[in-house]
Amino acid sequence: LHEEVMRVPLVVKSPFLEAGRDESITEQIDLLPTILNLLGVTVPAGLPGRDLFAGAAERDEAVFVERDRPPPWRQRGIIRDGLKLVFIERGDSASIPPASRGTHVPVTNVHAGMYLFDLARDPGETQNIFDASDSRALELLGSLTTHFSERKYQEAGVELDEDMVRKLRSLGYIE
Repeated sequence: LHEEVMRVPLVVKSPFLEAGRDESITEQIDLLPTILNLLGVTVPAGLPGRDLFAGAAERDEAVFVERDRPPPWRQRGIIRDGLKLVFIERGDSASIPPASRGTHVPVTNVHAGMYLFDLARDPGETQNIFDASDSRALELLGSLTTHFSERKYQEAGVELDEDMVRKLRSLGYIE
């Protein structure tokens, strides 16, 4: 979930759009409301995502990211207030399509663990500053855990050891 994997340019061309550039994070859920608005179709109430052309303001809420690649790794993350917290764990190899099992190249640069990066000070994400006693890290971890545990599929939940659960509970991030 490093920036060079996540920051993929999205280019939209239309004869009735002015040229411009927006550096804010765009999610796939933003595409449908954007396209509907471009077509003049009313966006249904409750549809997730935002119209990318409604304003160029930087997204002010948390952005959640996930990636079940490369096999067998499961990566979940949150980006908020210039910080990125990433939790990497070994996933279930059953999620790898049967035709692809045994055909992937072993990965040596992905390691299980908890990672926190200050994107302003360390844009290359080279210094893991995660500290289990850091309130910012625990707040992000609580938000990450809540987000993925409330998802439709429970297997995306982050598993935490008892000490981490106790810390998050004492701060009110989880029950």
